Amino acid sequence: MSAEQSNQNMKERAAVENRILLLADDGRIAQLMERLKDKYSISNESNVFAGIAQLGLTPYQVVFLNAQRLQDNTIQAVKALRRVNQNVPIYLYGEAFAEVYARPALKVGAGDFLVWPIPAEEIKAILNTIDSKHPRQDENSLHDKSCPTSAGRINDQEHRTARANSAKNAFEIYQQLAQCVWRGTSYLVEQAQSLLPELLQVTWVKVYTHDAQKKTAVKERITRAEKAIPLNGPFGNVGQLVLGEPIQSNQNIPADETAMYLATLVHLAQRDETLKHLATIDELTGAHNRRYLEYFLRQVIIQSSQEPTEMTLLLFDIDNFKHYNDAYGHGAGDEILRQAIKMIRRCCREHDVVARFGGDEFCVLFWDTRYRRIPYRRDEDEENASVIAKGKAGNLSGPLKSHPEMAMFMSNRFRRMMMTREFPSLGPAVKKGVLTISGGLACYPWDGKTAEELIHAADEALLNAKRSGKNRIYLVGRPHENK
Repeated sequence: MSAEQSNQNMKERAAVENRILLLADDGRIAQLMERLKDKYSISNESNVFAGIAQLGLTPYQVVFLNAQRLQDNTIQAVKALRRVNQNVPIYLYGEAFAEVYARPALKVGAGDFLVWPIPAEEIKAILNTIDSKHPRQDENSLHDKSCPTSAGRINDQEHRTARANSAKNAFEIYQQLAQCVWRGTSYLVEQAQSLLPELLQVTWVKVYTHDAQKKTAVKERITRAEKAIPLNGPFGNVGQLVLGEPIQSNQNIPADETAMYLATLVHLAQRDETLKHLATIDELTGAHNRRYLEYFLRQVIIQSSQEPTEMTLLLFDIDNFKHYNDAYGHGAGDEILRQAIKMIRRCCREHDVVARFGGDEFCVLFWDTRYRRIPYRRDEDEENASVIAKGKAGNLSGPLKSHPEMAMFMSNRFRRMMMTREFPSLGPAVKKGVLTISGGLACYPWDGKTAEELIHAADEALLNAKRSGKNRIYLVGRPHENK
């Protein structure tokens, strides 16, 4: 075989072994992978059904699925892909708000959800991980298919084994784990449990970490067939590394160095999560802060240009809050704010964004795609359960029809809960009905086409509710009295 033919065969073999399938891509992932075309064969299928059928006919190394475009259909697409191919890695991606569509799909076979914008290094890390599990053959390992001699097959096997062992050395695995730090502790642990067994030559690996937020330690999970190594890094103990049985009974497992390195990575991942938490969460109430609310609102507005999205923004504060702070102390005032957040969350859906806007002022973003509205919660133990079951709200006489009416219903539901709530921190002399709220509702895009305009419109409605006597919710252009 000539050198030219050998090179051509090597390129063809590489293309077969390095196929990437993009489903419902809007051009972003394809553009990100432009520079990889020499190494990978990329297929971009806008029609998901055609892509699923193609997966059944052609072997692919990895599938990238756009959860942002598929939305509710994401889980069905993943199920269909898994029926066609049980093993191919499936990665979902989209803007941060698309996680609500990706979360159920992760439970049926998708590997992970990548938040856009996706760093090029993250894509490279994914592909490198897949390459290391399925190492490519080079020219020296290829033999003439027309002469499949026993010696040729043996040499080929030996070469591929050497390549695999080389790719799985400690340095490369440590490098892969280091790239997982910014994606969080859970992902780092998952990758460590996948990569370390071959490095340490054991049947399996389990990593147990302390909860960095709750400061709780892991319990001992040791049996006779297992070996536990403390995860002691330069910043202290962060958990333990538990190893399954050695592949060779007389093998001495050099795991102490690995445990120390992994402990350092776990500490960095937990520290990164803590910093992100502090940057987006209000420390007193546990709600999101204003920075996060404004960022999320802008992202949803951008998404609405591709998929019609209904948004209604509620801005509210506690009437006469300064009086309670002065009369009962700031400790009582803080408890009122914490209880208010707990109650508004009971009145919202899980995906609605609740944020502390500043002081005693809070904000809730109710949002749904035009063709997908998530039902509000029904708490049977609440006094107004019968009203909720009938789908009535405020002064509405029939079932909820519009998004603003639904947001008005949930806002008034919260307002009534505040009126009937007892606050022990205010003392026995204070009866129910003392604490009230006033709020303003604004709808996108009628009351504002940008995040700033929408917040300003909701603030104007809140001021009108205050001027009209408080303890009421106003929708821009449509004041609703106390109901």
